[in-house]
Amino acid sequence: MPDSQEPKDLDAVTRERLGERTLALAEDVFAIGDQYLDAVMRDLMLQVGRVIARNLEDP
Repeated sequence: MPDSQEPKDLDAVTRERLGERTLALAEDVFAIGDQYLDAVMRDLMLQVGRVIARNLEDP
């Protein structure tokens, strides 16, 4: 598994792609209707939300 990167180390295009892919994944996960997966996905979305916020702040 590749080393994880801090959101601040990602360029703007990569951060944008991360947000798009996470939203697509969220739609699929929520469609399954599993409460445990929902909780995990919500946590992931909060993390991605922080990345998106940085994307707006850092060109």
